[in-house]
Amino acid sequence: MIRNLLEGVMRFRVVTLAASVGAIVFGIWAWIDIRKEAYSDIADAQVRLIAKFPGKAAVEVEERVDSD
Repeated sequence: MIRNLLEGVMRFRVVTLAASVGAIVFGIWAWIDIRKEAYSDIADAQVRLIAKFPGKAAVEVEERVDSD
């Protein structure tokens, strides 16, 4: 079976070459045309928080607000 496949490829070299070049061109076109939004956003979620805590140090405010 593999022998027949290889013989066919060697017999029809031009068709094989044209199909290979076509597949490569189509792949490059598809890669360029792909929607860039399809890639997921891997950045961590960030939140800006303003906390008023009069009379306390910044470290203590951070410890009380950030409770991981």
